[in-house]
Amino acid sequence: MNIYEYENDRSIRTMIHQVLAAADLEQSGSAKEFESAVTKVDARFHALLQPEVALGRADAPWWERGVPLYAGEELATDFHTLFGVTVAVVNSQNQARIQAAEDVGEEGAGST
Repeated sequence: MNIYEYENDRSIRTMIHQVLAAADLEQSGSAKEFESAVTKVDARFHALLQPEVALGRADAPWWERGVPLYAGEELATDFHTLFGVTVAVVNSQNQARIQAAEDVGEEGAGST
């Protein structure tokens, strides 16, 4: 995955935000269930971002500004080349830390 694919994937979250913000969906029970599921996934994703590191406009949503803790080699290189930000490359040594971050995100999602 490169930076363009990553940004494209994140753009889906913005579309989800727009759908959830639609006035006619606010009262829908299925929309509330979907929003709950999105909240849980958001917590997992947020746990995988570097704290204190954000790119882009200050008024952009957090998911558009976040920088991952870990990435594949190509995406990590893109972040460094384009933004001067270091992203650790996923390997067998840090795989356990990634899983731990995901687990923390799942726990946080359950408490909201």
